[in-house]
Amino acid sequence: MIKSKVQERHEQAMMLSDQAMVARINGDEERAVVLARQALEYESQAAALIPDEKASEPTRSILSQQLKQLSESSSTLKGTKSPTIG
Repeated sequence: MIKSKVQERHEQAMMLSDQAMVARINGDEERAVVLARQALEYESQAAALIPDEKASEPTRSILSQQLKQLSESSSTLKGTKSPTIG
């Protein structure tokens, strides 16, 4: 089965997000921040690949929610306010 670019980027983002959580649990905040930023970048790329049209639902909405959660997690790790995602 060939994975779409969206799916590949989303899965990479989830893997990095999990690694960030483990790093944070282990007390490695610096690594957690780096991994969270990478996860956010991959999820942003995945979301950008989905057309803004009705046929893209619910995938687009689900990725948008995940992007928001990753952004909030990343901002929490960095101690900054999360950006607004449209």
